[in-house]
Amino acid sequence: MRTLLTALLTLIFVFAPTADAQDRRQNGWSERGVFVFGSYYFDFWRGVSGPAGSHMVSSLVDCSTEEFYCLREQWFSVVLPKRCAPVEVGDAWTVGATTTRVVARIPITRGPHDMGDPDHAFAVATDGYNTVFFYDTQRGVRAIYQGWPFHTSAEAAVQADRSPQIPRRDARALAVEGRLLEADNGFSPLAIVSPDVFGPCLEGRSQ
Repeated sequence: MRTLLTALLTLIFVFAPTADAQDRRQNGWSERGVFVFGSYYFDFWRGVSGPAGSHMVSSLVDCSTEEFYCLREQWFSVVLPKRCAPVEVGDAWTVGATTTRVVARIPITRGPHDMGDPDHAFAVATDGYNTVFFYDTQRGVRAIYQGWPFHTSAEAAVQADRSPQIPRRDARALAVEGRLLEADNGFSPLAIVSPDVFGPCLEGRSQ
């Protein structure tokens, strides 16, 4: 009898839909809903993000709309357009209290199979955060450059003053100066390593 009960419970756990399985379909970024940049992950299925293996887990909010991708969490927040359209330095995208601005145009070299794709990408930065996202309109965010202090508030500046051993790094200034892709710029970018593209424009694509 105990063996039969165990088997029934196993079938229930394997085949019954879970809350996680239902939540996984309710994100505006991709069907899988999990992205990894270096050792940092964004898990839209469970609404959490943070460094892999760390106890510093943040609450992840998917604030996406029909027009924009949007995420908010403790260390990184960003808004990106879903519709393919010309992008220029100075453009800004806003959802609620989150605004992301295009701060620099980044020349890039495409491969032989990328004929017709733009010869540039962009550096975008969200107000209040010392972070730059290396953003390719066709391929989404390819890497994240996080400066120090992490935020641009007065409180963050005080925190940085208390840690003089950590050199200050201004991610936005780095991009504006045209040094984002230089190997010796003092930054260790978090490059995307998961299979789904992060925030590409969707014109001509199935959503």
